Amino acid sequence: MMDDALERAFRERVAKRFGMKKGSMSLAIEEAIREWMRSEEEAKGVKEAKVEIPLEHVEEAPPPSPEFAEEIIRASGENINKCIQCGNCVASCPSGRITAYNSRRIIRKASMGYKEEVLRSIELWLCTTCYTCVERCPRKIDVVNAILTMRNMAVENGWMLDPHKVVSMNLMKTGHAVPIDQATRERRKELGLSELPPTVHQYERALLDVQHILKETGFFELVEKAQPQKAGSA
Repeated sequence: MMDDALERAFRERVAKRFGMKKGSMSLAIEEAIREWMRSEEEAKGVKEAKVEIPLEHVEEAPPPSPEFAEEIIRASGENINKCIQCGNCVASCPSGRITAYNSRRIIRKASMGYKEEVLRSIELWLCTTCYTCVERCPRKIDVVNAILTMRNMAVENGWMLDPHKVVSMNLMKTGHAVPIDQATRERRKELGLSELPPTVHQYERALLDVQHILKETGFFELVEKAQPQKAGSA
C-alpha cells in the first residue's frame, strides 16, 4: 500500500500531467491507462486514416422515372399506384419468410419511379407466384402480375437472374425448361414406358418448330443479350 506522502505525490504528478486539479485515484489511473494505450498505438503506427474517394469515381444514381409506374400499369393492367403499403402481401408471403423478397417494397419503389433499381434487383426474381398476396390484397392489386411484368421489363433491358437464364437456354436447346435426365430415362424403362416421353424429346421436328417460334418471337435475342445476375448481387 502507498503511504500518505507517496499517494499525495502521485496525485500531484498525475494532476500536473493531465491537468486535473483534484480527482479520485481511479479517475487518475483511468486517464493514465488511456494515455498509455494511445502511446502504444502511436508507437505501432496505428492511426485513424480518413479515406477520401475522388468524386469522379462516385457513380451517380439514376434519377427517378415518373413514367415507370405508368409503363407497368399499361403492360400489366394493374394500377400499382393504388397500393396503400399495408404490408399484407409481405406478411403472408412464403418466399419472404426465407429470402429477402419484399413485394411491398418493390411496388413502392416502382410507384416512385426507381426503374433501374427495381429492374436490376435480385428481389424481383424471388417471387414463387403462389398468389397468396393477390388473395389478401385489400386494394385488389394482382401483385404477381405486376411482378411478372417487371421481370419481363428487366429482361427487355438486359437483366436476368442466372438460374432463369439457364432455364431459358435449356428451353431453347431442348424444348424443355427441365430436360429429361438419365435417372428419369431409367425409371421410365423400369415402368415399361418408352425411354423418352412423347414430347419434343422424341420428335425432332416438333423441337425445330418450338425453336422457330422462340426465334420469331424474339425470345432467342432477349436471352442471349441478357446479362446474368449473380444471386446476392445488387
